[in-house]
Amino acid sequence: MMSTIIMVATARLAAFNIKEIAELTDTDDMELDRIGMPTDDNSSILKEINESTGKNIKNGKIAYFIVTKPSDSTFNFLASIFYTQVFAMIDENAKRCGGSLANPLEIYMDEWAQLGEIPRFVEELAYLRGLNVGITIGLQSLSQLKKKYKDSWESVLDCCDTTLFLGSNSKETLEYIVALLR
Repeated sequence: MMSTIIMVATARLAAFNIKEIAELTDTDDMELDRIGMPTDDNSSILKEINESTGKNIKNGKIAYFIVTKPSDSTFNFLASIFYTQVFAMIDENAKRCGGSLANPLEIYMDEWAQLGEIPRFVEELAYLRGLNVGITIGLQSLSQLKKKYKDSWESVLDCCDTTLFLGSNSKETLEYIVALLR
């Protein structure tokens, strides 16, 4: 049993033996604690949070671009880790700001199906809507959503206030859109 656990852990953590991955994940220089915070450096909320936490959180003006390689999913787990951390930080900052983010946050996930599995994405999508967060996912077809979330794909769609349909060659997707329009 112990040897199996060690082998699984070694296999899962092997990517962190790559120098570039180790350097990328070694220190936190992305300032995730800024997400959704007030945009004014002199905000009383920001000053109060910094005093109570002993931190020096800067204003909420920040943008991240997560680019994955469509032809190689080897390092998609890093994007998954990033999104998991962002979702946790959104929750923490919303609590710091009195229940929702002080500054609206928009997350655009184009080519979402290529990102790989994001843990608890369906639950996060439903929950984060109430914290001043908008999440836009881009799909080519309904089958991409069904493949990734076999049992909960409808919940993902239920959490989306808006559907923008630009066209499809998929019969299933077309039938779904037509049914929505009736």
